[in-house]
Amino acid sequence: DTKKSQFMIGQMKRVYHRTIETLREQVKRGKFRPEGYELVFSAANHLDAAQFVLNEEERMHLRGRIDRMDTYTTNEKVYVKIIDYKTGNTSFQLLNLYHGLQLQLVVYLNAALEVTAKKYPQKTAVPAGIFYYHVEDPLLELSGDEDPDEIRKQLLKELKVNGLVNSREEIIKSMDRFLQGTSSVIPVSVNKDGSLGKASRTASTKQFAAMSAYAGKKMQELGSEILKGKAERLPY
Repeated sequence: DTKKSQFMIGQMKRVYHRTIETLREQVKRGKFRPEGYELVFSAANHLDAAQFVLNEEERMHLRGRIDRMDTYTTNEKVYVKIIDYKTGNTSFQLLNLYHGLQLQLVVYLNAALEVTAKKYPQKTAVPAGIFYYHVEDPLLELSGDEDPDEIRKQLLKELKVNGLVNSREEIIKSMDRFLQGTSSVIPVSVNKDGSLGKASRTASTKQFAAMSAYAGKKMQELGSEILKGKAERLPY
């Protein structure tokens, strides 16, 4: 009923339209397909990733909701990636994971891998990536000579997911089948010789396993501290 409300509604519609268009294009570029949305996990699902032993008497149980889980299935493996939608400028940083400030994506990945392993018992669940997607409609700096296709390409690059991709070539190519130079959909670039560019945000399967184990250890430590009444604003 006010001009302000009308403007905000129009802005929301534009952002959601851009988001749907971009997410659809990201899916089309790869072989991964959405396996589940708003995927709830908890100790009630009998997931090891959702329960932690703090001491002989106390346990900590987690409840979570994964925005989206995508999978790509081969004869022997199921590759798993998770996406969390954000409206702010959140980016995944290993330093924040180390300090226990950014455990969400890795904890979600642990749960998603366990859920997938139970669903596909004959296959090996492999971490493919952990990502944030920013829900926004970015502004571009243009000369005015660009055609609509070029503008769409630039928008796609601005809205690519950020996080970590498994460095295995088959996984990267399964996320972006048309990858040349800098990807428009994942935080990866390739050189002319096929090697990964310096700006690529990747981790090996072994490194993903190390992050998963560390996140579990950190959750256990934080749970024990909460139980003891420790609530200092640390490390900040």
